[in-house]
Amino acid sequence: MGERLDPVQTQAQPPAAVEVKPNAAVEMKHVEVRRLKLVAARWREAHKPPQPPGPDASDADKAAYKNYYATQTTTNGCSVPGVGLAQEGSPVAGYRSPANEAACNDHDVAYGRGGTGDDRKAADKALYRRIKANGEPVRATVTYEGVRLFGWMFFSYRDKQLPIPEGQ
Repeated sequence: MGERLDPVQTQAQPPAAVEVKPNAAVEMKHVEVRRLKLVAARWREAHKPPQPPGPDASDADKAAYKNYYATQTTTNGCSVPGVGLAQEGSPVAGYRSPANEAACNDHDVAYGRGGTGDDRKAADKALYRRIKANGEPVRATVTYEGVRLFGWMFFSYRDKQLPIPEGQ
């Protein structure tokens, strides 16, 4: 006769076997989505921008908002992610013209102020128009395509744009 089988071992499922319910993957996905939404909501609450001060606000409140606004709207001229600032002799050196620098800085401020997708598109179109008005239609088109493709990583999406503080 052959080997005797142990009844405990023959009735147990192999370690890799898992009971699968028909909608287990869908259930797991819904749990994961709910968890991610909760994490995102907590992050938004913790990083909520301060409200713009009203006309009767203290000087300290106005200064605090102005400082917050300044940290959100930093500029770096016409930089190209992955390449850095347009240095002399580089293929993007033409961006260093004062008119283009001003256009890029205004675009940086608009991205920092944030807002909706429509606000982002308006900022991108304004940058395109200004560079094109400087007599550089090809550079304007390349820049516009670049910010439309990759700008979402740098835009501050909010329900509405940050108001500009008094005296800016």
